[in-house]
Amino acid sequence: MSFMNYLEIKLKSGLGTGNLYLGVEMEQLDSLRFTSYLIYLLSKCLPNSDFEELKRNLRDNLTYIGITSPFFESNNNFYLPANYGTYTFFEEDFDRKKMKKFVKFNIRSDSKDKFDLSDGLESYEILSYRIKNEVRGEGKARNVYTISTYLVKEFKFLIFSNWGKWDLIKSTIFKEGSIHFIGKRISIGFGRLKIEHDNKFKINDIIVDGKIEKGYYYIFNRIPINETILKMIDVSKSHYEIVKIFGYLPKKDSDLVGRVLYCFKEGSILYFNDSELKNLIYNMSSSVHKKDYFVPVRPVLIKIKWEEDRNV
Repeated sequence: MSFMNYLEIKLKSGLGTGNLYLGVEMEQLDSLRFTSYLIYLLSKCLPNSDFEELKRNLRDNLTYIGITSPFFESNNNFYLPANYGTYTFFEEDFDRKKMKKFVKFNIRSDSKDKFDLSDGLESYEILSYRIKNEVRGEGKARNVYTISTYLVKEFKFLIFSNWGKWDLIKSTIFKEGSIHFIGKRISIGFGRLKIEHDNKFKINDIIVDGKIEKGYYYIFNRIPINETILKMIDVSKSHYEIVKIFGYLPKKDSDLVGRVLYCFKEGSILYFNDSELKNLIYNMSSSVHKKDYFVPVRPVLIKIKWEEDRNV
């Protein structure tokens, strides 16, 4: 994997506190949200002919854009998404009550097992606040409502692409003070959200392009379940957790809109057959706004132990 084709994005507090105050739970910030926002913003800043060309190239697998779900860095250690499937793969006997959503992985270059679960330390703390908002007039409080905020540490995600237009991607993400990239309501006023970038994350076994051999792979992004992905994997050998997403989302590859989407959750360990990675295109249409949207999902995989190493 050439790291010439990736960008590491860091989201941090504009106040320099090391903490972010979010208007949504951390699990709502995933690779699908990041991808859909990026595509949406590109549709706004590119000339229509250029955007249509990008869409065609994505549909024809000439271009890919693969985005990971969030992860954390602390003291040069990386804490990646984990779920029930992660733990059942690496630890056959574990206490489910002690499961963490983000765990430290031991990344070794001198062993066949190059990617392994280490001590399972949680990388961040989430605190929830409930704040009352009210409008006062004539000595009375009216329109009283509550909102919840979530406190998390600074986090990162990765973007992989062979598109080559990194300056455009950066300017799109960093446009208008950064906050609009993940939605105006995500950071709710306890200090601005800042976006920076660096390239510290170096795992040479990340795969986003080309053919893959059969074996186990850690999925670094959220992958909607459809016929295409099910043909690429052996579900019976995989260790995974499925997440149900609500919203204005597609039913299948070619259908337009449904209200629910089921995904393999980031952190799952999927057993892939001999396959070639391709874009998974999800079409969305809004009858209200009379516009068609689409989200290209490119699996971002990390190669781990092979079947023969596990005596399955």
